[in-house]
Amino acid sequence: MPSRHATPGSSISAHRPAREAAEAALVEHYPALVRLAYLVLPPALGRHRRVLAAHALVQNSLAEAPGRARSGTSRTGTPPVGAALPGQRSGERPAHAWLRATVVRA
Repeated sequence: MPSRHATPGSSISAHRPAREAAEAALVEHYPALVRLAYLVLPPALGRHRRVLAAHALVQNSLAEAPGRARSGTSRTGTPPVGAALPGQRSGERPAHAWLRATVVRA
């Protein structure tokens, strides 16, 4: 019987996507990621604790993202130089696949 876990040769990339791409995927797919995290948590926790834990898992999935602003630094609220509007969304992006795998592994 084949394993359902990701292997080194699987389609899910082992390297972390760019911070901006991961944040965009998190914002875009947040409800689906929370539902996925809720489903993989043990039912013994109870509904309320599973909901809280699911949100925590998704929110912490970017905790170790490279280049993330540390506490004590503030954002100016202005877009970076050369920022453009995002293109039309089509298909699944590698950042979304990486986030989904991170949530399931947590």
